[in-house]
Amino acid sequence: MDLGLDGRSAILMASSRGLGRACAHSVAREGVDVVINGRTAADVEATANDIASAYGVNAQAVVGDATESNIQMSRRGISYEEARAEQEATINAGRLGRPEEFGDAFAFMCSAQAGYISGQSLQLDGGSYGGVF
Repeated sequence: MDLGLDGRSAILMASSRGLGRACAHSVAREGVDVVINGRTAADVEATANDIASAYGVNAQAVVGDATESNIQMSRRGISYEEARAEQEATINAGRLGRPEEFGDAFAFMCSAQAGYISGQSLQLDGGSYGGVF
């Protein structure tokens, strides 16, 4: 489906890995030039190069860190694996969402087809939010 995004530009924060990378791939696939951001030059440059060669769009790499996840795990004295297990245990679907699920939802919400949608929160939470129904 043509999402009507061809020729546009997007700055995607935290987009060198994981969910942000999936969002960048999803909009680049639709012809959007992207600015890729992440904490390490190697990850940012690799992602920008992958996207530029895969989709023929302009992908600019910008390094920057705006996270505190390692600090929070350190303060609590838990490992990444323990933090992830705690998070997964709170999700009704019993798993974290796949990056492409988030990326494709992101691309759709940026699309012309979503132009009549306004003021909504899209729950991408594996059915964990109890207030919908």
